[in-house]
Amino acid sequence: MKHDANAEVKLVNALCVARAFENEIILVYANAAGVGKYQGIEEGLIGRSQITVPFKGALKVLEHNQEEMFIEEVDTAILNDAEAAYQLRRT
Repeated sequence: MKHDANAEVKLVNALCVARAFENEIILVYANAAGVGKYQGIEEGLIGRSQITVPFKGALKVLEHNQEEMFIEEVDTAILNDAEAAYQLRRT
């Protein structure tokens, strides 16, 4: 890539955190990992599955593109704090 070989990874990481903040949600992002094959073309997939929340950002990120499973306990009370702070659903 001309500018930054990690641009796609940086974009995914930034968007996951942004979506958690702007929507007052816990975002669980499960992305494809390994090598993708389509019509005879192989391409490395970026992986980077993660869980993000408002205020804290990423709680857990798989910093690779290999298949892996993880379990993360998340205190959902943080969503009440986010709703009070951001007031996105206020009418």
